[in-house]
Amino acid sequence: MTETAKPRRASRPAEPSPASNSEGTQIQPLQVLLGIVIRPMDTFEKLRESKRGYVWLAFAVAVIAIVVFAIASSSAQAIAIQNVAPPTGSQNGATTRQFQTPSPVLTIGLAVVSALILTLLDYGLRGLVAFASGMLLGGKIAFKDAFRMGVWTTIPYAIRRLVQSVAMALAGGQAAAGLSAALTVTEIRAMPLLNTLLSSFDFYMVWSVLLFGIGTAITARIGKGKVAIAMLFYVGLSVAGILIFFAISSAIGGLLGGGARVPGGG
Repeated sequence: MTETAKPRRASRPAEPSPASNSEGTQIQPLQVLLGIVIRPMDTFEKLRESKRGYVWLAFAVAVIAIVVFAIASSSAQAIAIQNVAPPTGSQNGATTRQFQTPSPVLTIGLAVVSALILTLLDYGLRGLVAFASGMLLGGKIAFKDAFRMGVWTTIPYAIRRLVQSVAMALAGGQAAAGLSAALTVTEIRAMPLLNTLLSSFDFYMVWSVLLFGIGTAITARIGKGKVAIAMLFYVGLSVAGILIFFAISSAIGGLLGGGARVPGGG
């Protein structure tokens, strides 16, 4: 007697593994923005696996902060000039003319443009340093991932500008930035380069560099010891950039009758 052939079960299609998901880890724009501030390690992990980096949101926040800071700084500067300007009808015409300032629109426009240029250059620098560090120190990273990680690590600078803008609006004047608060008015005037360097070093700068280190370590998959080299390399290049910007802005400031100052840091 022959056995009856059993019907074959239809084979189920293999379920796609998480690694084969073409969309990657799903993360929303506001989750990235808030996560960078409160949970950076977890957020960088998700960004590494995500198909989208939402760089446009980080840039939009930077633009808003730059414009707000430029307006607040221009208003504070105008108030400071009015407080030290001689009374109307001064007998010394030359003294009266030296307090004439460029148009507020021109001042704000130049501050916004220069800050945007510096921000974009910083984006590229962070991406290049993270990418080069990952490749040279035995990590694995694509430039696209390094760039968008670097962009998000500049969020502390946007927060700095917004905080400074509020402080200037409440105080009605400009406050010393960063470590430059340790200098007297005479020292600031005598050592403008030192003032520019010290004004760039503060809590927000340290926060941003730490984010850059965390992001590079997670995105490039390298150890803490190796990522410290990347952080030092980035800080060194940033200082060199500040010196170059100071030289350029000093030349421009000399033509316009103003001074050199890094606009809002970062």
